[in-house]
Amino acid sequence: MDTKHAFASIVAANLNASELAADRQLAQLGITLTDLASGRAAAGFAAGPGQAGLDHLAEAIALTITARRSLVAAHDSLARDARRMRVTWTEPKAPNGGPHAGPLEKDPEGTGGGETTKPTGRLATVAN
Repeated sequence: MDTKHAFASIVAANLNASELAADRQLAQLGITLTDLASGRAAAGFAAGPGQAGLDHLAEAIALTITARRSLVAAHDSLARDARRMRVTWTEPKAPNGGPHAGPLEKDPEGTGGGETTKPTGRLATVAN
């Protein structure tokens, strides 16, 4: 394994771990939101108290979604640069043991052609 491949693989693994952490954070915030919304009446609390906290929670959820979007965009951008420079990388396996799968990349060549299912990374070397 050459240094470029090793570097790209480390970055890909770190980005995948960061994306997973953002998903877990978002899921935990969703659980908290659900508990607040469904538990308030059951606990006998009026709707007014806790509204400010709920507003802050909503802000945290929105910021987490924004951060996740930025991570995904960074990952996509770095992957496009790596492909242009002919740098290969090895993506880590998904938690279920299979390869990671995600949304289609938006117009990677800038041709206005929309989404593509063009293989990328290690898949591109196998598919071509």
